[in-house]
This record gives sequence, structure tokens and C-alpha cells, in this order.
Amino acid sequence: MATRHPAARSNSVKANAVPTRRGRPPRKVYINVLVKATTRDGLAKLKASGSLASQGEVIDELVERILSVKARNGD
Repeated sequence: MATRHPAARSNSVKANAVPTRRGRPPRKVYINVLVKATTRDGLAKLKASGSLASQGEVIDELVERILSVKARNGD
């Protein structure tokens, strides 16, 4: 019986690809912060439109994007 091998992956990294993590997975923590009602509504809307599981994931994604922009700009 012949076996098929998956296609070889190239060594180049795509521009929007997330690098593979090594080591311990990120630790999840809870924060309890006071926000405006409009901020909470906005988090709920972003959660619903972005297929994210929680408002915490929305915050995680927003922080990642901001840090990425700052890293590109050299801030």
C-alpha cells in the first residue's frame, strides 16, 4: 500500500502568519477593570462580528494588533 506524504512546507514565513510558539503556553489571568458602558457594548459587537469566544479574546487581539503596529513603527 502506497503512503502519501504531505506537501513540503517552505521556509518562508507569510506576512500575516503567526510564528509557532515554543515552550509553555501563555498563562490566562483575570482582570477586573471599570469601563464605560459604550466600551463594553463595543467589545460585545467586536466579539460577535469577529467570531471570537469572549470579550477577553477581543482585548487580546486588539492588544496584539497595537503592539504589532508599534513594533513596525519603531515605537
